[in-house]
This record gives sequence, C-alpha cells and structure tokens, in this order.
Amino acid sequence: MGMVEREPPRGTVNRGLRIGKLAATLTGSYLGYQFQNILQGEDEDGQRKLAYQKKASRQIRRELQQLKGPVMKLGQMLSAQGALIPQEALNELSVLQMHAPPMHATLARTQFRTALGESPEEMFREFSATPFAAASLGQVHRAVTKKGEEVSVKIQYPAIKTAVKNDFKLLRAATAAGRLKDYLTKAMLDEIESIILSETDYTREASNLARFRKGLKSLRYVAVPKPFPKYSTDRILTMTLLEGEHLDDWLAHDPPQKIRNLLGTRLFELLYFQIHRINALHADPHPGNYLFSREGDIGLVDFGCVKEVAPEVSNLLKSFAISGETLEKKKAKRIAELLWHSETPQMQSDGLFIVETAFEFSKLVIPPRGSHVSKVDFGDSSIFRELSRLSRIVIESKLTRPQLLFVFRAEIGLYNLLNRLGAVVDTRAVIERFL
Repeated sequence: MGMVEREPPRGTVNRGLRIGKLAATLTGSYLGYQFQNILQGEDEDGQRKLAYQKKASRQIRRELQQLKGPVMKLGQMLSAQGALIPQEALNELSVLQMHAPPMHATLARTQFRTALGESPEEMFREFSATPFAAASLGQVHRAVTKKGEEVSVKIQYPAIKTAVKNDFKLLRAATAAGRLKDYLTKAMLDEIESIILSETDYTREASNLARFRKGLKSLRYVAVPKPFPKYSTDRILTMTLLEGEHLDDWLAHDPPQKIRNLLGTRLFELLYFQIHRINALHADPHPGNYLFSREGDIGLVDFGCVKEVAPEVSNLLKSFAISGETLEKKKAKRIAELLWHSETPQMQSDGLFIVETAFEFSKLVIPPRGSHVSKVDFGDSSIFRELSRLSRIVIESKLTRPQLLFVFRAEIGLYNLLNRLGAVVDTRAVIERFL
C-alpha cells in the first residue's frame, strides 16, 4: 500500500482547525482563480485554470486522506460525480476510494479482539495483518476460515461513531459562512450524517448483503458477498472475498468494444432492477465498490449505504420513460407536488422547472418510444454537459429530498462509469423490461 504518513493528532480542537482550513481551501481556491481571471488574458485562462485545479485538488485529497471519517467520505461521494467537478479533482479524489492511512496492525487486532473475544489469528486459519483496502470508516483484510473459505474482514476504526458526530458539528460550523453553504446545505448535511452513521453499523450492512444477495439472484452476472454472522458484529464484518478488478485495472487490458457495451448494458440494468424490483438502492456508486471480470461480470461490494426507493420516485422514473417526446404541463406539476409538497409559488415554480429539465435529460439517456435513436453512446460528451447543467439546477434550487438526492447520486455514478467505459447501450430495450 506504499509508505504511510504519520497521522497528525486527532484532538477535537486540532481536527476542527483542519476542517475549517479545508473549507477555506475549497472556497479560497475558487475565489483565487476568479481573482486571477481579472488579471490574465483569455489565452492564458485554460492553462492557469488547470494549474489551479491540480494544485487545489492535490491539497484537498491529502487533507481528506489524513482526516478520514465523514469528511473523507464526502470526498469519496464527490469522486463519483463526474458531471459536477473537474477531471483533475476526480483524478485526485478517486485515490480516496481505497487508500487512506491504515490503522497500526496492533490497533486493528485490538479492535477485533474487543468485538469478538479472540484475536483474528485465533479465529481464522489465515489472517493478513496488512489491509488490502483502507477507506474512510474502516479497513479490509484477507483471511481464510477454518473451513478453508476465503473471506474479507472489515474492521472499523476506533470510536468512529463519536468521530462522525463531532465532525459534522465541525462541518456545520465550517460551512456556515462562505460559498460552501450553497452546496452543503443543512438538509444535505443532516441526510449525509444520517447515512454515514448508519454505515458504522456493520450488523445492518450484513442484513443488506443478505437482502441484495437474494434480490439480485436472478441477475446471474452479479455477485454479492455472503456475510458470516459467526465472525461479525456491529464493528466487524466478515464476508466472502469476491474476485475481479477495479475499473482502472480492467480498462488497462484494453477490452474490446463488445465487452464494454455488454458491461455497460449490465450496469444500466443493475441500477433499474434495484429501483423497480427490489425497491432499494445500493447508493454508494463510486468505482471502488465494483469489481469486474474479463467477461463482463460484476461484483458489488460495500452495502453500508442502502436507500429505500419510495413508490412515487419509482413511478416518476417510469413516467419519464413512457411519456414520449413531451411531458404534459399538468402531469409535470403533479409530479413536482408529489415530490416536494411545494407551498410557495417560488418553490412550485422551481420544482416544475426541475421536473421539466430532468425529463428533457431523461430523453438523452432513454430515447422515447418510436425515436430514430435506438442506442445511446455514453462516451458522448454532450450527455455529461447536460447532466452537469441538471446537477447544478438541482443543487442551487435547494429543493433537497433525500429520496431524490440518493437516486440522483446513483444515476450520476452510473453515467460516470458508462462514460469511462465508452459504452454504447440500448437503454430503451433495458427499461422496457421494467415498465
């Protein structure tokens, strides 16, 4: 995993100062760039902007890695949002998906023994003291059970629930003033805190694994780890070790377009199968949570973040798919009312505009029935431009609803994966199976 930097002191005061500094960095980098726009010519704009993005992104990524916890989790969330942030920032933030400074082996062993009463070396035939992945809330080790089953063992960092609660107090204070408050509103922070706290309960994640193993059983190209209750608690999660490669490694083999299209079709089907058949969503769509085989099979991991999909959200997506070329104004208003229960004329207007804009975007990714377009090329940059525009409209409207927030986030993550694959997908054929 490379050289590990010594982690700075993690006292609340020290951590608060660092989170405040991070917020200032995010704001300051933007303002610094805007100030330079006044002083530089148009010809220099591209190079200067790129240099600023690279420098700020590297600085932010390093700080998030050291802080770990919920602020690193926010960075992981952003790493899946290819339509929202520059590629230079994505390149840096993608490192957060699997790489954080790990716990010392002695501390990890102590965490395990405290939770299960025995050391991992006593419970397993084999146990690797070096984690193969270390992320925001815990780290993962390879092991072999006494029966010879290869498993992965996720060990939670010490006192992480308390750290999450403290960090969100600090985040609220750090974002209360300045430009960040427009993007990390109180409602959004409340929802994200709730989700991250639920992710610290590994018993809940084990239940999610069992639910999705059963629910996705008919999709034979999808593998979900099997939990091992005997070796698990609310802070330790043992599950089968899945084979496969992360996206960058998979793409390094230069797979043929046929396999890229097959994998893209399966990823698209996987999302809508969850929404319309399971009525729940694996809502952490960053590439680190997918493993791919050379043949296009998919391993899905990390089920800490699962969201129920309300009927009105599922019906909204269905209505977009069957509405044809236009969406009646009366129907669009009704959808907005059901989603936001808008009370003021401004909220009603904003909600209606979001529904209409989302409908126009949906026609790009799911061509209407009878359209001359039968397949969608997700390598087309115009899709991402429109997705970026829609994302900013949703964020700036502040009409935040948790159901929509996480479905929208999952869709952005999907389109980001499809874009990187350069996949061409017959999305209409896929969606017809769920209507």
